[in-house]
Amino acid sequence: MICPSCGHENIDGTDSCEGCQADLMEESAPRAATRVEEKIMEMPVSRVAARKWTHLPPTASLREAIQAMKGEESGAVLVVDSGNRLVGILTERDVFRRIAGNDAIDLDKARLSEHATRDPETIRPTDTLQYALNRMAIQGFRHLPLEGPGGPAGVVCARHVMDFIEDSFHETVTSAFRKFSRPE
Repeated sequence: MICPSCGHENIDGTDSCEGCQADLMEESAPRAATRVEEKIMEMPVSRVAARKWTHLPPTASLREAIQAMKGEESGAVLVVDSGNRLVGILTERDVFRRIAGNDAIDLDKARLSEHATRDPETIRPTDTLQYALNRMAIQGFRHLPLEGPGGPAGVVCARHVMDFIEDSFHETVTSAFRKFSRPE
């Protein structure tokens, strides 16, 4: 990256010029190249998060949690205490990896608090979709709870993001699919 103040060549992503110490943060900020990127970089994540989300108390059984996910067609259950504070999350991935097939776990006796991920990472409803996607990619999450001022405010999941992109940019997605699905 060339410093606009002094012309010194810097390593891409450098915060300040090595030659004159000028601030390069604005220069290194990512810029949207397409409408899809622009929308993802600017849109608050609350626009794609589930408004209706499954939540249970820590004392609920694993069977209740699994049935709630199945009944609501949800990939996660938020564990919320009596003060409406998020204390955990149980996802379908947790069920498949740690619970399903484990004969030592009695689904009726095991409590949600014993098997949910405690104190999950959260984001604010005002955070951008770009930030949510970054957190999900870095941490390997498919579900990310939104934490509002009074407690959980929803859940964003990979499926919601993909649905949003498909709905908002159908032509872009369709043409990209055609472009990359042609045999060579």
